[in-house]
Amino acid sequence: MRRTTSDIGANASARLAGMIGGGVMGMVWGAVWLGPTAAAEIGPPAVEHGVSATILATTADADGGPTVQQLSARLDADLRIGWITESGIEFGVEGAVAAETDQRRRDIVGGRFGNCPAGIGDCLALISPWSGVSTAGAQADSGPRLSLERAFVFGRTGFADVAIGRDQGVGARYAPAPPSLTRGVSAGDSALDPGGLDTVRTANDPTGPAAKLSVESVRLLGVRLGASFTPEADVRGLDAGAFSPRAGSASVHLRNVREVAINFARPLAGTDVIAGVTWSQADTETSAAVPIGVTSETAESWSAGLSVGREAWGIGVRVLSADPGIAHQRPYRAWRVGTRLDALGWIWGLEGGHSTDALVHTTSSVWQIGAARDLGHARLALGWRDTRLEAPEATPAGRRGRTIEASGVFIETHLAF
Repeated sequence: MRRTTSDIGANASARLAGMIGGGVMGMVWGAVWLGPTAAAEIGPPAVEHGVSATILATTADADGGPTVQQLSARLDADLRIGWITESGIEFGVEGAVAAETDQRRRDIVGGRFGNCPAGIGDCLALISPWSGVSTAGAQADSGPRLSLERAFVFGRTGFADVAIGRDQGVGARYAPAPPSLTRGVSAGDSALDPGGLDTVRTANDPTGPAAKLSVESVRLLGVRLGASFTPEADVRGLDAGAFSPRAGSASVHLRNVREVAINFARPLAGTDVIAGVTWSQADTETSAAVPIGVTSETAESWSAGLSVGREAWGIGVRVLSADPGIAHQRPYRAWRVGTRLDALGWIWGLEGGHSTDALVHTTSSVWQIGAARDLGHARLALGWRDTRLEAPEATPAGRRGRTIEASGVFIETHLAF
């Protein structure tokens, strides 16, 4: 079945209203049933808030052309208000907003690269739901962006946590990312990507901050289980979520997204060990501009991560495998590794990542090395970064690959309060 974006938006609103309405009505009826006695048992609100800012300056040589200097920035703010009853039940609300200015010639993630419209060989006029790359149609409009990243109500008992509203699913949170010196730019899953060529994504985050229901167990012997359900993945955050159709390129929409995950975190023989495995499945639909012969099926993805370390060192790896649900069975594969070593008053690190996206015939790789130092509320990091993206180009003889490369130095300042 194929639907237009307006149809999907209408259904998303109805499902979201039902989900949040049910949660709110449950709270109201609970308050009525408990009566004034419950109000007397509730303690004063606990308020937590934070603000962080990341400023990234880069100098890079792109494709052998002139050196390009660029300044990118990101601002994050979050707020959490919670109450605890005398019986130990916690409930409250949490929200977060983020704003950034980044690579001006790309979308939040991905963008158009190469030139391979539908009808040339096996090219499709589609936007990849994972890398955000398209090889046909208009370029994405990008510039300063603002996003509501979290807005949900939560409840916590001695057995499980429940959250309803805008948030990441358990798939994005349970598989640990490798160590990284920086907060903005990294080798894969990068919040800031000044070159616009890093399409490595290893977080299993098919929904972004779309409204969802998440249920998570308490941690027992280091193990925690979680599940999330998202009726419509129709929201785009700064780092993940749905892509809107662009002129000449269709997008893939996910519905009824189911996520399950398991996480293990526990010191073993003096070494901190964090491991996680996640899996998601969703029904897929495409927007109106669908190439002939392309049908929609069930999308699936899984990720796994492992991170080990001590106070002075750390190492980790995370992988992602995703089938976008297109009949041609063109998967997305990505991996990311990272290490850190504390020595001589600095934190030293090396990280790398690689991805292949068979849906749009692109390959991306990124390597980064640098050093960082904590100065009170700030972290100063500097290093060198190399990013390459191979995108398809249509020729009279068919499709061929063209490599775009950017390498240079970066300086990042991260402030957190």
